[in-house]
Formats: sequence, structure tokens, C-alpha cells
Amino acid sequence: MVQVIERKDIGLLEPKSRSKFGKTPVGLAWHWEGGGTPEATLEDSKKTLRSIQKSHLANKAEGYVDIAYCIGFDCLGNIFILRGWDVQGGANGTTQANRDYVSVVYLSGPGEPLTDAAKEAAAVIRGMANGHGIGSDNQPHSKFKSTACPGDELRNFIKTLGSAPAPANQASTPSLPSWGGFPLPKGHYFGVLNRDDNHNHSGYGNPTDQGYIKMIQREVSVPDDGLYGPQTEGAVINYQKARGLVADGLFGEKSWNAK
Repeated sequence: MVQVIERKDIGLLEPKSRSKFGKTPVGLAWHWEGGGTPEATLEDSKKTLRSIQKSHLANKAEGYVDIAYCIGFDCLGNIFILRGWDVQGGANGTTQANRDYVSVVYLSGPGEPLTDAAKEAAAVIRGMANGHGIGSDNQPHSKFKSTACPGDELRNFIKTLGSAPAPANQASTPSLPSWGGFPLPKGHYFGVLNRDDNHNHSGYGNPTDQGYIKMIQREVSVPDDGLYGPQTEGAVINYQKARGLVADGLFGEKSWNAK
């Protein structure tokens, strides 16, 4: 099961500074972490990420202000929000590549497999990038620097990932659908990402769902990014409580019709 872990739940230190992307990134730059034993648990992955951040902050030659990567994922299918989608990373090898690409790191190294769970997480990351309007390019770290990173298996796999829509600053923003009848099939609902639940719609990689989720987000007064995350879930719970509905954080037909 793929799950998204926010930065605050990883235990990373606060960054020394942040530099936002000056323009919409053209794509994703894929890395591996470089070695060690594959993480056996979620806590192992969090510990690895804290260790990477500590190492990066201690690297005076590179002058890192934080963990160098924007997004991470592991062999278990966990996705980690590190610097985040809108903050430049420092890992891509050149200043221009850092300005142009969101850096994504797989917690793996030479000789370690790209698991099925990791492949699913990578596909979800590509879908998340779509939702943030990030460009369609997928490049290995070795595109920008002479390195074995991210390994042949991941280097080949990213070629199979679907492309994203044109960046937001190069295409008009589509209008939102109207608030008519409930738009999903009977028994389906909008909710936080759960890849084991075929009835759940979270918006990742699905522009149609993103439009409806933006409508929900505006109704419950949270930022309308079109992705159903923990902040949206919490606001939906309050919305449901105020209307005497079951407060489960899933926005189904009853919640939709209670507007």
C-alpha cells in the first residue's frame, strides 16, 4: 500500500533556508540514495532520511541548507515529502538542473532491486507531479552528472512513466466542473490516497478527480490543489460533523449532497 508521509512526520530538522522554484519545473530528476541495507520498516526509512539530512547539512563543500532532495520513496511503497514540490533541491548536479527539475530519491543503492511497491510509489509520484503542474520530463541523475545514479533498473523504469500535462504557466487553467449530482459511481468516494481501495479517489494522476476535489476543498476552506491529503481530510471531518454526518473524512454521496 502506497502512503504519503509528510515532512513533519519524518522528524527532519528545519531547513536553514528555502528557495522556491522561479518557474514551473520541467520534470523530475530521479536518484538513488546510494547504498546500505534496504529499509525493512517505515521507521527505518525515516531514520535513513534523518541520517541523509544530517550528512548533507554537515557537507560544507556543497553548502546544503537542508536534505538535498525534494521527494523520496522506499522499497515498501512509502512516499516522503522532503523539501516539497515548490522548493528547489540541491542534488541534481548543476545549478540549472536544480532550478529545472524536482529531485526524487529512491532509498536504495547498487545491487538493490526496484520492488513492485517502489514502482507503484514512483508512478504515484509522477501522478502527484502532474497534479502540481510539473512538466513531463523524467531524467536520471546521470543525465546531469557523470554517475551511476540512479542505477539501470530505475533509469529504465522512469522511461515507462506517463507524461504530465503542460506546466501551468504554458497552458490555460481548465474551469472547474459544476456542482451537480455526485460524480462518482455508487459506493465510491473521495479520500486520502489508499492504493488498496478501488473505491477511493484521491486525485493523484487523475485530472478529472482533481477538478471535483478542488470544488470540495473550496467548500471546506482549504487550499485547492486538487489532491486529497490530510489537511483536506481534517476539514471534511469538520464539515461532516457540522451536518450530522458520519465523520470519517471520506467525501461520498451523502457529504456531496449535504452542501
